[in-house]
Amino acid sequence: MSSRLSKLNEDILPIVYQPPLSRGDSTDFGLGNFNSSFFFAISAVSNILWSVGPTLLRLPNAQLNSSSC
Repeated sequence: MSSRLSKLNEDILPIVYQPPLSRGDSTDFGLGNFNSSFFFAISAVSNILWSVGPTLLRLPNAQLNSSSC
């Protein structure tokens, strides 16, 4: 964009694992919801990078693979 202003993109697709909580339970494993965030950052004179931005895209694609379901 410019020498002081830049656009940052962060995409998150969590991998979720939960061990058995009690005897006889099974483990749960799957993908969480996809979340994409866009930030505009301003470079200051110091080593700190300030950024502001919303979460613009959230896709509910969570899945759960478990033998107990």
